[in-house]
Amino acid sequence: MTETRLSGHDIVIPPSIIAVDDEVSLSKYALDDADPTLDLVSAYRDDFALSMGWAKDFDSAEAVKTMKTSVDNMAAGKSASYKIIYKDTFVGSVNLFGREGDSAEMGYWIAKPFQGKGIVTRAATALRDFGFGEWGLHEISLGIKQTNEKSAKLAQRIGAVLIAQDPKKPTYNLWVATKHV
Repeated sequence: MTETRLSGHDIVIPPSIIAVDDEVSLSKYALDDADPTLDLVSAYRDDFALSMGWAKDFDSAEAVKTMKTSVDNMAAGKSASYKIIYKDTFVGSVNLFGREGDSAEMGYWIAKPFQGKGIVTRAATALRDFGFGEWGLHEISLGIKQTNEKSAKLAQRIGAVLIAQDPKKPTYNLWVATKHV
């Protein structure tokens, strides 16, 4: 995996592409990804809105704002925001964000027709490995809606354990994956 280090050796810029396997890769978000992201979210808005409140109001302006924030934060080494590409098709997203010291948060989503194929598990595992490896994280947390059993099972598959109800969001549980040394 190629990385760019900025002065001070503290900031590691995530690579543009992470090859996960023969079917799945992660491609860094760019400003021109606003429309394709809006199209994908819009096509499955009702499904996404069940577990991700932001999806309900995701519009063109929000898509542009999200891409700008993603690009800026990745350039600063504060986040790692990727499109999930499955067999050359954009199907979802996986992100490390809220990086503070040796911890960060992870989020992910995938369009309904691509669920149940292990795609997000592979993508999230690759990004977890980047976080624990190149970024030197020791903890990755996931806030998962209590009714989202699929996401909770995915969190377990990437090594996270249920810690408690999320104090920031009472309808969410807090899951944490810890680097094993």
